[in-house]
Amino acid sequence: MNKIYPAAIAFTLVLTSCGQMPAKVHTKSTSGYRTSAKRTPAQMLRQGVIYYPQLALKEKIEGKVYALVNVDEKGLPGQIRIINREIKQKYILNKYGEWKDITHIFDQATIESLAESKWRPVFEEGKPISSWVTIPFQYTVTDVSH
Repeated sequence: MNKIYPAAIAFTLVLTSCGQMPAKVHTKSTSGYRTSAKRTPAQMLRQGVIYYPQLALKEKIEGKVYALVNVDEKGLPGQIRIINREIKQKYILNKYGEWKDITHIFDQATIESLAESKWRPVFEEGKPISSWVTIPFQYTVTDVSH
């Protein structure tokens, strides 16, 4: 996949919740989901570089991807899953005149960014614990040339 950094060609990518508290934090115990008043949420400390897929940039495709990332006790990302996508344009016509499904166009960029990220883990009763964090990525093409 060809990668292009959007700022290099006068387009920008907007990521929601960069450095903010994630939308949802899930921690799993043997008895189900934990709830504790003495728990601090995970927080993204450093985000990996996000590349806007070249085809999405060329076609000005926008959308939102929701990812679920497992943050371990050291603040490193483990498993990453794409759990939902909101893509405004679902298909494009390829050079052979055939329709191409592009609903997964932002998945790889999202996964690569999260894989390079660094987190402050969830702390429960003063101890770091592994947790699942849901984070939305908003991909928006903004023409800044005018």
